[in-house]
Amino acid sequence: MAQPDMPVRKSADLNAEPLGVIRAGREVRIDCYRQGDQMLWGWGGSSPLWDHVTVTTEDGRTVTGYIADVWVKTGRDINQQTDPCKP
Repeated sequence: MAQPDMPVRKSADLNAEPLGVIRAGREVRIDCYRQGDQMLWGWGGSSPLWDHVTVTTEDGRTVTGYIADVWVKTGRDINQQTDPCKP
């Protein structure tokens, strides 16, 4: 579940192009995860991990990209729940 409203980005990087926004509380399905270059801080602590998702954004478009793992409630570390994204 995404917390707070957050951009879905083209790659696992804070400077990557935002593809759209998903609202806080929205359920997301995580396909895999990737380590980014920056350490991120959020309600889930700190982590360089990004979750790869395909979601419908608030403006109705379906996009595939990355959201920061520290802002997704997964219940435990994402690397214990799914595989890393393939290169």
